[in-house]
Amino acid sequence: MIAQLPKLTQDELRLVQAYERANQDRASVRQAIESRLVDLPIDGYDRMTAEEIADQLPSLTEKELRTVRDYESRGQARKTILERVESLLAA
Repeated sequence: MIAQLPKLTQDELRLVQAYERANQDRASVRQAIESRLVDLPIDGYDRMTAEEIADQLPSLTEKELRTVRDYESRGQARKTILERVESLLAA
């Protein structure tokens, strides 16, 4: 179970979290999920295309851009998003 968590989106992690709380409520699984949950600055991030995300990046603060960069680097690592974040941080 824990080995599969890195492959899950934030929405999927929240579903697993709710299921775990309602069922076995294992501390190790809860902690693993909580360590992967991120408060992303773009609503619906995991359901968006790279282009849709890139379009919203200019409106984010430096801290929010870093959050997106870190999340994207640990997840899908989409080049379009990472390059756009880096260019905005460098500006």
